[in-house]
Amino acid sequence: MPDSLLPFDASLSYSKLLDEIPALADHEAMARKSEIIMSVSGKNITDPLDKIAHRGYGFARVYDDFLSLSCHALAEREREYMEIIRSYPNDRAFGEREADYFKQAFHAWQAALQVEYKDYLGEIYEQRVSLGENGQFFTPEHLCELMAAMTAEELKDGQRVYDPACGSGRTLLTATRRNRLASFHGIDLDQRCVKMTALNLLCRNVDGWVVWGNTISLDAYGGYELTRTPFGGKMEWFGENRARELITRGLTERVAEPVEVEQSQTEDRAEVQKPEQYSLML
Repeated sequence: MPDSLLPFDASLSYSKLLDEIPALADHEAMARKSEIIMSVSGKNITDPLDKIAHRGYGFARVYDDFLSLSCHALAEREREYMEIIRSYPNDRAFGEREADYFKQAFHAWQAALQVEYKDYLGEIYEQRVSLGENGQFFTPEHLCELMAAMTAEELKDGQRVYDPACGSGRTLLTATRRNRLASFHGIDLDQRCVKMTALNLLCRNVDGWVVWGNTISLDAYGGYELTRTPFGGKMEWFGENRARELITRGLTERVAEPVEVEQSQTEDRAEVQKPEQYSLML
């Protein structure tokens, strides 16, 4: 398990950089602010990981291990956590071991979330790992905001929100801003995406699950259950059977539920009425 979150000394000052933003139109200033925060925060997260990668491991492997270690630690999977840690020598001086750099990256990510809640994990993955691998580009956050505004404007407590190809979880994250008391569910075939989505949702302290599986074939291999608690989010790993149950039930029972059609009393057209607990598919 990683140590408790400690203050992380950022190498660059957020306040100084943000003060230097020119007086632009509001939307331009917000976009520039977002770029600066992502640039500084991303560097603080990736710098410790680069120090590991430069020892001959490659950034893609190191980043995947970082995601796995974070998930294993937060889900209290000590055996799996130690298997990854032991795959590195950790034979340098204290503070320069691979385990130390993983911890620094985790602290930097948590510190960045205190400045602005963004999908730092997905941004780093796109820029440093996938590079468009197999056409893997995530939906830009401003488009996710637009989709949430169009489909989840009046999101109710307990209402279920699904993303059948969740990537790093951006669409679900924007929906959490509408109502964190809804229930959020994601599926992705890429296990790295499953880990990013689970971590992102965990930090929002919401209820839901993320399944590692195939939305089309309904094959499933595992995933994470997320629970909202008064003390912060809780995450637990589940296996293949539970994953198959969730992916099948989630995509057939609720999403396939037919909408009610009522004939308007005042117009010669049918009005489509959504059932009260209709599941939103983003």
